[in-house]
Amino acid sequence: NECEDFYAAIRDGTVPDYDVLVTNPPYSADHMSRLVEFCVKSSKPWFLLMPHYVYTKPYFAEAVAESVRPICYLVRFASRYEYLPPGWVGDSGPTAVAKGKQATAPFPSFWYCSFPKQKHVFKHIRSAPAPGAKPIHIVLQRSSEMLSHPLLLCADQSCLPHEVRGEFDAARKRPNPKARKRMRRKLAQARKTNG
Repeated sequence: NECEDFYAAIRDGTVPDYDVLVTNPPYSADHMSRLVEFCVKSSKPWFLLMPHYVYTKPYFAEAVAESVRPICYLVRFASRYEYLPPGWVGDSGPTAVAKGKQATAPFPSFWYCSFPKQKHVFKHIRSAPAPGAKPIHIVLQRSSEMLSHPLLLCADQSCLPHEVRGEFDAARKRPNPKARKRMRRKLAQARKTNG
C-alpha cells in the first residue's frame, strides 16, 4: 500500500476501488467519526474495530440514522483485544507498559459491521423475535487458527453483552450478584476452553 491521505482521497473522489473495508482506525481526533460517515454512505461492506463507547456517541447515532443498511456488531468473547502502543510511547505511557507489558487492553473493543444482505443473513440464522422478546445472541465458534476465541454476532445494540457496553449506554445495567457470579464462571470456563 502506498502512504496517502485517505481523507484527501475521499475529498478528491480518488478512493481506489475495493471490495471490503476492514480497518482499526486511529482513536484520536475525529478519525472515527469521519470514517463512520464514509462507511455508512458507501455501498460496500465494512468492518471497523473500534472502542465500545463509539455506538453511544452522537456522530454514530446520526450516521446510523442515515445508513441504508443496518449495523451489526461482532464481539470477541471472554477477552479483550490487546493493542501495541506506538514506538514513541515509553515508560511514561500506560501503566501496563510502564510495568513491562508489551500490549495493553485499556477498554473493550469490537467490530462494527455492515454488509449487503445482512437482514437476509439474520433472517436465516433465526426467526424474528416477537415484540418485547429477549434478544438472541449468535455465537460463532472458532473457524480457524486465527480466531483464538469465539465471536458473538449481535444483530443490534440491544444484543450487546453487558461487559462490552459503553459507560453512557442507558441500557447498561449492573447484573445482580448471582448473575455476576454466573458470568464470572462462564468467562473463566471460556478462557480455560479457548486459552
